[in-house]
Amino acid sequence: MPTPSTADEDTIGPASRWAWFALAAVGAGAVAYALGVLVFTAAPFFADALFAVGGLGSLAVGTLLVRHRPRNQVGRLLVLIGAAWCIGEASRIHLWAVVNGVALPGTDVAAWLLSWIFVPAWLLIVFLLACFPTGRVETARVRPLLRVAAVLLGLFVVTGMLQPASLAPFGNYLAGLENPLAIEPLGAILDSDAAAVIEAAINAYLGLAALVVVVDLGVRWRRAKGEQRLQMRWFGLGVAVTFTLLLVAAVFSRLNVTGGALEVATTVVAINAPAVAIGVAVERYRLYDIDRLVNRTVTYGVAAGAAAAVYAGAVLLLGSLTPLTGDLAVATSTLAAAALFAPLRRRVQEVIERRFW
Repeated sequence: MPTPSTADEDTIGPASRWAWFALAAVGAGAVAYALGVLVFTAAPFFADALFAVGGLGSLAVGTLLVRHRPRNQVGRLLVLIGAAWCIGEASRIHLWAVVNGVALPGTDVAAWLLSWIFVPAWLLIVFLLACFPTGRVETARVRPLLRVAAVLLGLFVVTGMLQPASLAPFGNYLAGLENPLAIEPLGAILDSDAAAVIEAAINAYLGLAALVVVVDLGVRWRRAKGEQRLQMRWFGLGVAVTFTLLLVAAVFSRLNVTGGALEVATTVVAINAPAVAIGVAVERYRLYDIDRLVNRTVTYGVAAGAAAAVYAGAVLLLGSLTPLTGDLAVATSTLAAAALFAPLRRRVQEVIERRFW
């Protein structure tokens, strides 16, 4: 087990740490409230609970990192992302219940929060990638780019707080609701042609910043050595798990064997996998087990993708060229994909081990 660096042993003040713990508690409380609304209002539980708990991974991992690696900015960013996601989803579900006739207090607060809180939930991911795994931006050329991006992020948040806008983008059922704290004259300004050009330029800049950060992460990955390279491989493992599980969830959705339960559970794990991998990497817990895990993840991911492609192709082929239709075509395709999975897995593993290990 590598010895933590001196910087990691330094601590921030107790008051500052407790502020992050309090934010995490607010996010977790928002999820508990959202699940309570879903249960006691007979909501379509799985579909909405999926998004309600999607931020818990970031929230939990971020809290642990703030506790054990308080000098590392990764933990604080994960707390912010997770809390914003959880509060946003709780607000959306609160409004869903109100629209469906449930008498709940705080509708204006929920509508106001929903107007802007998902902006940091998404854009802070760029900053997280820029400072992973050390907790600081290592590439000097990226720093000024991110400083400007941080200002623009703040501008978007403030604009969302005050801009007159419908909440329909968060669900058609919210089409009749708007930001209750909007400043009406601001709407006229933001609807002007000049404002549209400025918004397009800001979006283009943020997109460029995100692309630069992703490219920089790839370059740092290639240049990294020793412990930092292992940390980045853990992040790669998390991304690989996410894509693999999303593919598996798509197959579950197509088969519909459990009424959507497996699809939901798989997607929840997929959403939280990168945060968990980041937590393991920054905590450096069992860091050197990564090679075997990456090997297995890539192997099963490629094999599952190939089997899914065989399944989808067989369904289309059988449906168009043979009298096998409906459930019979699906069953035949499933058997074909299952029969091919084991030899595909062995072949892919041989190739990966020969070329990369």
